[in-house]
Amino acid sequence: MAQAVMQELKIDALHDFWSRKTSGVQGSNPADEWVRDNTLLCGLRLNLLETLRFLMPARPTYEQFEAWIIERNVGWMDEAELDCLRRALAGETVASEHSSLQDVEGLSDADLAQWERDGYVVLKGAVSKENA
Repeated sequence: MAQAVMQELKIDALHDFWSRKTSGVQGSNPADEWVRDNTLLCGLRLNLLETLRFLMPARPTYEQFEAWIIERNVGWMDEAELDCLRRALAGETVASEHSSLQDVEGLSDADLAQWERDGYVVLKGAVSKENA
């Protein structure tokens, strides 16, 4: 269950992201930053454009930025999910709590093998040609 009021997120990569975006200074490895930034924003359920629009013109303090994130995520953030995000940002391999598809109806053994091997499944016929 999510905490009603969370004071701080304790994510080092968030401070780095805020610092780079509000100062306009890029780090030493833009490709690594791109992956880390996307992992961070997706893990915090933030839209990139909305986040940059908040950061760029106003240049809020880090505390204001963190409060803005918490405000947008009331109801889902809990320490377990934040810890999973912290570990992913530290380079650990983390799995979704929904990483097993064994009980999903309609998937073949080949579909399940693809999920285990590649981390995705192509759902053939899930959308009609008319709706595609």
